[in-house]
Amino acid sequence: MLDKTLDMDKSTPTSSQGRPSHFASRNAQEENKPESRKESNEPSSQRKGNDNSISDLLAAFSNYRQGQAPRGSTLGNKMDTSKLAYPGNYLDPMGNTRGGAPEQLPLPLPVRLGPNLGRTVKVNPTRNIDVGRAFRQLDIMCNRNRVRADFNRQRFHERPGLMRKRLKRERWRRHFKEGFKGMVALVRKMKKQGW
Repeated sequence: MLDKTLDMDKSTPTSSQGRPSHFASRNAQEENKPESRKESNEPSSQRKGNDNSISDLLAAFSNYRQGQAPRGSTLGNKMDTSKLAYPGNYLDPMGNTRGGAPEQLPLPLPVRLGPNLGRTVKVNPTRNIDVGRAFRQLDIMCNRNRVRADFNRQRFHERPGLMRKRLKRERWRRHFKEGFKGMVALVRKMKKQGW
């Protein structure tokens, strides 16, 4: 084949000389013919066997709307498209079947998140919370939330390297404390068992 191509007095090889063609023939797609384009502009009822699934679906919907059953249908005129007007009622398909727009839910009130949220204790004599007890509860809450430690830590700037070292040290101490407590609990349990 290469010899025939290099021969200057012969023409280039065609697909009929043994090489398969990688291009589709003109007869591969019927839609590309001018006659089929003219047919596609006509209504779907006048087309001859060139229907696709979308045109079938649209024809079925139009026939249902007009009250006619499409050919080959077993439903007849039973299709109810009234629920498609308000698709928001899909959570309650059997209950709310009346017409009209669905009810609007009231908007939630915005939550106020002030800086003192979680750090306030109200004095309430009916609940036996006087001023002294309120201060004690506030102190307990601040200790539990480590407010003083956060305040002291944020007083001065800490460069990232020192912060990484501090967090690593605190993590190691916390893990060591948990492991030590677990070991002591295990020793006590084994001692109770008589080891």
